[in-house]
Amino acid sequence: MSNWNFFTNHGHILFLVALKPSITLREIALDVGITERAAIKIISDLEKDDYIKIIKNGRKNIYQIAENKHFK
Repeated sequence: MSNWNFFTNHGHILFLVALKPSITLREIALDVGITERAAIKIISDLEKDDYIKIIKNGRKNIYQIAENKHFK
């Protein structure tokens, strides 16, 4: 059986934070199957390109999806 999917890691992470805005970077990395460092880079990419907004809640991050952002 093949081990592939239709999502890029960026798409997978965007989907995860849409489902669970308070998800941790560790949970993201485990769910996607990447390192935490890679997850940090992807979250940074998504924030830089305005797909998500990171809201600080104490020591936790809450991720908010940009609703009017179109995919490239």
